Amino acid sequence: MSSGTLIVDRDTNARAVYTVDPSTGLPIGSGTSSSQVQGNVAHDSVDAGNPVKIGGYASGTAPAAVAAGDRVNGWYTLRGAGMMVMTDAGGSLTSSMYQGIADAYNGANPGVVTANFGLVLNRRTGTWDRQTGSIVPVVGSAVTGLLVKASGGSFFSGAMTAGATAGFFILYNAAAIPGSGAALTAAQILAVVPVAANGYATIGEGAIADGCDTGIVLLFSTSTTTYTVPANAALHMRGRGF
Repeated sequence: MSSGTLIVDRDTNARAVYTVDPSTGLPIGSGTSSSQVQGNVAHDSVDAGNPVKIGGYASGTAPAAVAAGDRVNGWYTLRGAGMMVMTDAGGSLTSSMYQGIADAYNGANPGVVTANFGLVLNRRTGTWDRQTGSIVPVVGSAVTGLLVKASGGSFFSGAMTAGATAGFFILYNAAAIPGSGAALTAAQILAVVPVAANGYATIGEGAIADGCDTGIVLLFSTSTTTYTVPANAALHMRGRGF
């Protein structure tokens, strides 16, 4: 490598010249006083001056956190692609940015969906739930009540075939099947469909789900004010919800 050169002009003023490695043509040195063009503050140091660095930190995992106000390297993948993490309106990285992919996220913004499924807004509970490609139905035979889900969720459809007794097919917002003879709370009755003896009835069957904040129960009753078990149970009952 060549050494530094000092040039003296006619007025005997000394002028320093950059030292250059003749094999590479690049300035020599790597310290803060070298002739290389570089930032004047290292990564994870208190920021000062005007940033110059355009390189970054390559890693498959996030770099360690630093103190507020420190200068940091850019974060890149091992293939050189720039990493970007969304923050909230205040610039903070919070759990809400990731909970958009989970069930029952009740924030104002579901965040950025990073998985391969979408979200649907449960209007009754006000939460964002995963949109599934298929729903396994709950099925019962010779029953008068069917528990589709024991907690809040979205009800899509139900169907039943009655026996020799006519009655009502009811969608009830509850976490359990009521006891025989129990009063039914009117506000928790989300749908009622009359069913003829040996008849067939459906509830739902639409593209938009009914939100049930307590649970999803299907009932076959001869009354809409109390859960009155028919003399003949439903031959078949099924419900779809999550």
